[in-house]
Amino acid sequence: MDDVVYFVRSDGTVTAVSAHSGRQLWQKTTDMESLSAPAVSATYKRVYFSNRFGRLLALDSRTGAEVWRTSALDAPGDKAQEYPPRVLLVKDAIVALAGDTAFSRSPNRPT
Repeated sequence: MDDVVYFVRSDGTVTAVSAHSGRQLWQKTTDMESLSAPAVSATYKRVYFSNRFGRLLALDSRTGAEVWRTSALDAPGDKAQEYPPRVLLVKDAIVALAGDTAFSRSPNRPT
């Protein structure tokens, strides 16, 4: 998105790199392990992630600053360890998978 490539490490570190120059734009170390691949919103200027426990994380796509995060789901299902987390944007909603549980939230506010 906007010529930026996002790299996610298993320890929760997210790095944004310019697709044109290869220059690192920012790096954010989070305390959320096993993050999903990102979903990027040009409208909100955010990068969204989920983890296997159903926590959502929103970072500012320009700076990497944390905008908000949610708590883990009360019951992410018994498959939380077996399936990788996923997050995507569908119109004006974040849709995420944690194990065998699907859920959605507003991309602007997590409640």
